[in-house]
Amino acid sequence: MKILVDLNCDMGESFGNYKIGQDEDIVSYITSANIACGFHASDPLVMQKTIALCKDADVAPGAHPGFPDLVGFGTTRTFDRAFFKRMGRTPDALWY
Repeated sequence: MKILVDLNCDMGESFGNYKIGQDEDIVSYITSANIACGFHASDPLVMQKTIALCKDADVAPGAHPGFPDLVGFGTTRTFDRAFFKRMGRTPDALWY
């Protein structure tokens, strides 16, 4: 019997001049990645580079959405209500 394991990692959490994590070092050890989508971490350029990094390493990319809380890394409930209104959601609805 063959056993397969998906080794997953959160990646692409750097933004602007701030480097967070060691994506280039870890990508060769994983099979899939959750790529930060820009609310709690990351920015468009980092997302693009991380997707390319995963593609080159044959790693399956996935989305890692977060709350719009860059300072608290998506962990606090200090939400911009207008942001959620535009999404047609409420912050509390996203917790469930």
